Amino acid sequence: MEKMLSVSGWRGFTCDRKHRRVTELELQFLKLSGSLSPYIGNLSFLKELNLEENNFYNKIPQELGHLKRVETLDLANNSISGEIPSNLSACSKLAVLDLRGNQLTGEIPTSLGLLSNLKYLSFYNNSLRGSIPPSLGNLSSLEVLALTINGLTGIILENLGQLANLSYFLVAANSISGIVPAALFNLSNIKVFDIGGNKIQCTLHSNFATTMPYVELYDNRLRGNVPALEKLDKLSSFLLATNHLGHGREVIYDNKILGRTLDGIGNLINLEVLATSNNQLSGSIPFDIGRLQNLRKLSAYRNFLFGTIPHSIGNLTVLTSLALDDNNLQGSIPSSLDLSSNYLIGELPVAVENLKHLGEFYVSQNRLSGWLPNSLGKCVSLEYLYLDGNLFGGPIPSSLSSLKGLVKLDVSGNNLSGAVPEFLKEKKQQPTITCVENSLLQLSYQSIRRAINGFSTQKLVGFGSFGVVYKRIHEESGAVIAIKVLNLLNRGASRSFMAECEALNVKLWPAMQHQTSIGAEPNEAKSFCLFVT
Repeated sequence: MEKMLSVSGWRGFTCDRKHRRVTELELQFLKLSGSLSPYIGNLSFLKELNLEENNFYNKIPQELGHLKRVETLDLANNSISGEIPSNLSACSKLAVLDLRGNQLTGEIPTSLGLLSNLKYLSFYNNSLRGSIPPSLGNLSSLEVLALTINGLTGIILENLGQLANLSYFLVAANSISGIVPAALFNLSNIKVFDIGGNKIQCTLHSNFATTMPYVELYDNRLRGNVPALEKLDKLSSFLLATNHLGHGREVIYDNKILGRTLDGIGNLINLEVLATSNNQLSGSIPFDIGRLQNLRKLSAYRNFLFGTIPHSIGNLTVLTSLALDDNNLQGSIPSSLDLSSNYLIGELPVAVENLKHLGEFYVSQNRLSGWLPNSLGKCVSLEYLYLDGNLFGGPIPSSLSSLKGLVKLDVSGNNLSGAVPEFLKEKKQQPTITCVENSLLQLSYQSIRRAINGFSTQKLVGFGSFGVVYKRIHEESGAVIAIKVLNLLNRGASRSFMAECEALNVKLWPAMQHQTSIGAEPNEAKSFCLFVT
């Protein structure tokens, strides 16, 4: 065949070399308007008709059924109305039938089940009604079935499980009810399985989603459990929002899920979206979440998660959205959450003041603008603040003087104005060592343990034969606190502890010797000596 740029002054035609008959008519994306001419049915040698993305209207002419050689019929994204002609079944060589994005009404013709060569069938985003005809189960070559956003009712029939080549099963946003046939979960080639936004009510099949990379079951009436996460190693997206599921280990949101649900999450290395928000999940965020190199969105707010945020979360280099609010998380925000050298825009939110445990904040080399919020001064644990290479304006807020532990501040490469605040040019006083007796009498073992991030090496500044020293900012006073933790299982630790306090002329915290047994684990027999600098 030879591609012809014009036939009778028209572009987009292809003719065969021998008979000079039109075999391809490609007029897509031209914004042509008018009704479809019935004379198209006279192009008896036509193999491809592509009119996608135009403004054609009125009905699909019955004469299209005369195109015995046509393999591709693409009328997507026009304004075509009326019903689908039943005689399209006469186009026996048809492999692609794409009528998405129109205004089609009526039912899906049962006769389409005769198209044995059909691989792609899309009626996405129309106004079709009725049920999915059983005859579609005869389309043994079908790879894509897209019926999303219509007014379809009825049930998903068992014989659709015969479509062994099916890769995409898309029936979301209809009014389909009944159950999901078990046979559909056995289709080994399924890549995308989307039945969200229907009225489906059933208990999920035990092996569902174990071979499917993309699953959406949101907004239905599903019940029951889903497989353990370690079995979903092929999953890239999994949404089960607004159902009635429970007692499983899921990647879901807006349900009433109980129990530990994130164990094994590191096995889902293809996962792009992890949404478990607004449930009743407990347990900690596992360290191996850092293996999810493709994760773009992590949302687990409004649960009962506890423990610290693992620093491995900094390995998620393509993460664009992180929501962990309204949980019981403790400890510091990992310094590995580095937001520099991105394309962030807008202003720093005033709510930054809630980051009480933030030690390092990197937003360098972005496009952030506006004035620096005074609320930054309430981030009392800040030691390193990098704001350089942005579009910030206005003065350096005087509230930053509250950051007693600030080691490094970089605001270069911005549009700041005004004088450098006096508290920055000021000579730092030599540290004095005193006991913070009055304020620390109210601290429990657990609160001290949280303050140093569960004895994390991130806050470690020194170590010796009887213990280690951590550095922390005292939230109430903003003072820098050195916390020496003695391992009392080491012989001589108590004697060393007392001698050091005497040498430094530090008054011993009352009941210090008894503090080791309060709330400590058996293998964490420790004592604390706290100093303010």
